[in-house]
Amino acid sequence: MDRGYLDGCYDLCHSGHFNCIRQASDCVDTLILGPNSDEDILRTKGPTVLNDDERAEILRSLKWGHEVVERTPYDPSVEVLDRFNCQYYIHGDDPVICDGVNINELMKNLGRFKEVRRTTGVSTTDLTGKLLKLIETDEDGGS
Repeated sequence: MDRGYLDGCYDLCHSGHFNCIRQASDCVDTLILGPNSDEDILRTKGPTVLNDDERAEILRSLKWGHEVVERTPYDPSVEVLDRFNCQYYIHGDDPVICDGVNINELMKNLGRFKEVRRTTGVSTTDLTGKLLKLIETDEDGGS
């Protein structure tokens, strides 16, 4: 039985996250979901809306993941895969660059990578932008 590891911020979960998780679950027998720690997300992307516990609880409610490991590092590594007894790192078709290294390519060269298709047209960045625009419009009196 093969195990795969899929990490992410998972802040403001949306259909793109769910589609990625669903695809990942089809790649392996056991899917481990690893929401990145608040601390690492703050360091690399900025503050989250939902905290560690809230994001993990959302992931636990999904039918596609088998285990949720909380507070994972933002930078995936072979050591992380081995710690969770996973043969594969699973990610979308967008590159993961950490300290100038393309993690997807590194894992692919080691035979430990499975790719899923990114859902176009939806992202957490787009959602937060829409929310901010709604707030601005409301503050401007609906204009």
